[in-house]
Amino acid sequence: MTQTPLAVAQICKVYHGYGTCQFKDGHEYKGELRLGLLWGRGVFKWTDGTIYSGEFKENEITGKGTYTWPDHSTYKGDVLNGLRHGKGKYINEREGVEYNGQWENGMRHGYGELKYKNGSIY
Repeated sequence: MTQTPLAVAQICKVYHGYGTCQFKDGHEYKGELRLGLLWGRGVFKWTDGTIYSGEFKENEITGKGTYTWPDHSTYKGDVLNGLRHGKGKYINEREGVEYNGQWENGMRHGYGELKYKNGSIY
């Protein structure tokens, strides 16, 4: 049986269009809503300073987007259910690490290039 969007828990009542959702724990979403769900393009901000900007589908961070963490490291690429999954680029300038390649379930997986600030490339 296929789950319809109406069967997914609605978190913003039945809002449709563009809006802002403030969550009890302090997180915030600004972006597109469909049937009361985070669906389309938007920005989600966690209270720890983590920010995701990109695509959402049925309340899930899924599609193409960019994560920015409090340490200023970033990931730009494909995301599935909130995890890096598909092709993407991670940069952590503080640690001098850059990875551009394939990801699976949040982990580097498959073909990719890992660069370190000392010039080493793997």
